[in-house]
Amino acid sequence: MSRSTYFSASPGESFSMTNAQAVTAILYPYAEHTSFDWTYYLDHHIPLARRLFDEHGLITVTVDRGLHGTTPDTPPPFVAVTRMEFASMDSMTAGVAAVGAVFAADVANFTDIVPVLQTASRQYDAAGLG
Repeated sequence: MSRSTYFSASPGESFSMTNAQAVTAILYPYAEHTSFDWTYYLDHHIPLARRLFDEHGLITVTVDRGLHGTTPDTPPPFVAVTRMEFASMDSMTAGVAAVGAVFAADVANFTDIVPVLQTASRQYDAAGLG
């Protein structure tokens, strides 16, 4: 991968990412006395994401389930971390504008946790490197 495929900017600094892959991370912070219905999430919410966002450049969705923190006797910082990778920032932005409200409205069906969202540009991917 050539150095020119990397992007850099300070927080708040803007730069063009039209051709860069966009990744939205949806993090569900752990807290006592909250609920998260994994069956609903995996059987309904994630397929809903595919149905809504596939036509808007969604490439892949990954879901990680938090097991523990730094040591096995501590709770995980996040119950779940989901990453939605889009073909470009433009396609992701268009998708969120078109169907984001429908997707967000479904959150109440599986959790009372307020998710934290972070959108990023892919900086490095070791997949496929020999």
